Amino acid sequence: MALSKLGAKRITTTSDDTVSARAAVAVYTEILDEVLMEAQWTFAQKRAALAVLTGDPTWTEDGMSIRYSYPTDFLKLNFTSDGSAKIRLEQDAILSDTASLKILYTYRATDTTKYSTMFVTALATRLAAEMAFGLTNSKTAMEYLMKEYEDIRLPRAIAADSQQGSPLSPSQNEWLGSRTSGSGGIGGRSGWATWEPI
Repeated sequence: MALSKLGAKRITTTSDDTVSARAAVAVYTEILDEVLMEAQWTFAQKRAALAVLTGDPTWTEDGMSIRYSYPTDFLKLNFTSDGSAKIRLEQDAILSDTASLKILYTYRATDTTKYSTMFVTALATRLAAEMAFGLTNSKTAMEYLMKEYEDIRLPRAIAADSQQGSPLSPSQNEWLGSRTSGSGGIGGRSGWATWEPI
């Protein structure tokens, strides 16, 4: 689909020995990861109890003494099981001050049969934009496709995907609650026991 948008010859497999196939292979993995990280796609979410890494951090300025390993297919952290947990993502570990931490994260979803139709169209448009200059030598085509992706394809895909369940209400802290309702109550959710956004 991406190659068709560029008027290039379509390929049947990424191992084809053609300019089009080589261009697609060169950018596919990175662009797929990028588009997966654009939203909390329902088909690309996983829940996991994080595994603790042995040994404490050499130094932390904020008391985060527990080191967790990243899931092997991890792309983006979306929610944690504890809204009061401190978390920081570093190169080799997820640091936290909270034991038994669980997360909801975006994973590297490579099974294309799970993708929604609108996600496929958005991904194809983003791939076409990335390959446009190399295959057509046209900066205008690249800019046009990027604009189509950002202004049309991606927002439509996100909107359709976000309607696959009950909408999430943002949690509200006591300070904000006191400013908006004159009380210190927590609004928007049923308490801190629910999963919290990052």
